[in-house]
Amino acid sequence: MSQPSGASPKVLVCCTAAGLPFLKDCLAGYVQLVPAFSMEEATALLDSSFQLVLATLQFDDSRMFDLLRWVHAEFPAIPFVSCAVVESALPPPSLERAGSVATSLGAQDFIDAQRCDASHLRRMVLGNLAHPSAQGRQ
Repeated sequence: MSQPSGASPKVLVCCTAAGLPFLKDCLAGYVQLVPAFSMEEATALLDSSFQLVLATLQFDDSRMFDLLRWVHAEFPAIPFVSCAVVESALPPPSLERAGSVATSLGAQDFIDAQRCDASHLRRMVLGNLAHPSAQGRQ
C-alpha cells in the first residue's frame, strides 16, 4: 500500500501492557502504533484517521469481541485484525476457534503470533490496512 511521503499508516493497537512490546518490535517503523489498554480508551481514540485496528484476545480482560462488534458497527471501513501475542493458557484448537469466531464477527484475519515470526505478523498487518480512499466512506 502506498502512503504519502513521510506518512505511516495509523494503527490502533488494543492489547495488554504485556503484549505491547512484542507488537512494537514487529511493527515499529512500518506503522504508527497508537496503544489502547481498555475498551473506553479504544472507543475514545478511534476515528476515521486509523487504517487498522489490531486487537489481542487478552485486550481489556478479553473484551476483544466486544471491541470488534463496536468497530464493525461504528467504523465499518476500518479493518480489524485479531491476534494472540502473549503465551495463552488456551490450547491451539481453542485459539483456532477464537480466530474463527473473530472472522465470523467481521475481523479480516486472526494471527496466532505465538506460532509465527515477526515478519509474518508484519506482512499480515500491512496486508490488511485500509486504503486511504476507503476512509471517506465511513
